Amino acid sequence: MLRGLVAFVQAVAWVVAAVLLLIFVAGHALTDRFLLTQYLFWIPSILLVPACVVTSAVACGLARLCAAKGSRRRRLAGLVLWGSVLGALYLFLADWRLYRVLTARASAPPERILHLIHWNMSSPRPEVWPLFLSAIHTDPLPDILLLTDPIWSADLAQLPRSLGPAYQIVRPGPLAFASRFPILETGGVSLDLPMRDAIAPARLDASAPFTPNPDDLIPGNRPSHPDPGFVEFARIDTTAVLGRPIVVWIVDLPSDPRLPRFYLTQLAARRLASLMGPTGRGEPPRAGLPPPDLIAGDFNIPRGSASLSALTRGMTHAFDQVGCGYVASWPRDWPIYHIDHVFLGPWLRALEYRVVNGGASDHRMQVFSVTADGAMRQ
Repeated sequence: MLRGLVAFVQAVAWVVAAVLLLIFVAGHALTDRFLLTQYLFWIPSILLVPACVVTSAVACGLARLCAAKGSRRRRLAGLVLWGSVLGALYLFLADWRLYRVLTARASAPPERILHLIHWNMSSPRPEVWPLFLSAIHTDPLPDILLLTDPIWSADLAQLPRSLGPAYQIVRPGPLAFASRFPILETGGVSLDLPMRDAIAPARLDASAPFTPNPDDLIPGNRPSHPDPGFVEFARIDTTAVLGRPIVVWIVDLPSDPRLPRFYLTQLAARRLASLMGPTGRGEPPRAGLPPPDLIAGDFNIPRGSASLSALTRGMTHAFDQVGCGYVASWPRDWPIYHIDHVFLGPWLRALEYRVVNGGASDHRMQVFSVTADGAMRQ
């Protein structure tokens, strides 16, 4: 009877481990290309992989007690255990890049390094603003501060007094820029992405024509609902550090977890393409959004998702260049999702990328530094 109970527990442990392993493999192979696999990919790997390793180890250990050597039961248990170990290695090496603990980090002359912070600073209580001001006083101070949802305008006015008179604050819309370098130009657009109730499966056509409203690129553009997605840009004269000006985008995408991210970013990319770049050979460029050199923001999409490439083609995540270890930005106290991102154009190189608990907001802030690729030294 006891042997039968052990065999039953071993079978249950094996099934659980196999299901967890399949979820991990399917989620990471397909990410959010489909709505079902989007939710599989969103299961936090930091919880999924340890659970898979433990249950498969239990199944393998119990199989040794209740099954003969070389039996099918023991082979299957060993197969799932090895699969779980490979999943853990993938997590440590491909996702967390832990091998960088042993490698030297590239650097650049201090005068050629641009220091930046991006932070989703939304809070329903204006009295937490002193915490924001305290947190952004890093060492060194950021040259450029990128703010998502600084909803308290009166508090935003305190930034120049806190950072110093050298800083210029510009808020083209719901997002904001602070820079100690001259801000040459700003603008913003509401992406007017649909709410979940407006998306019918039969109408998921991200290639449908889109004609932008000429009034979109103005401060205070009026979206059709509270969370339509926003992109704002600033052209900043960073010639003294990078040798040329930089175009920075702040992106804020809808947070509704029911929205299919792959479709949503394709739609957003098409709408942004209609506002930037040349229209065709021999035709004048469109007035609107300049192509970005750096994109930062709250994407509400986990790092590694296929959907992110629709908005960032030709750009590289700062973590992929210098990140190391477990990094997540939301929720702030116990983060399990890396949904705030920084992407760099080909001529920029990240020298540092960290996600820091600032003590306010429900997001952690991204602290990073970049240089022009030609200024690097090993």
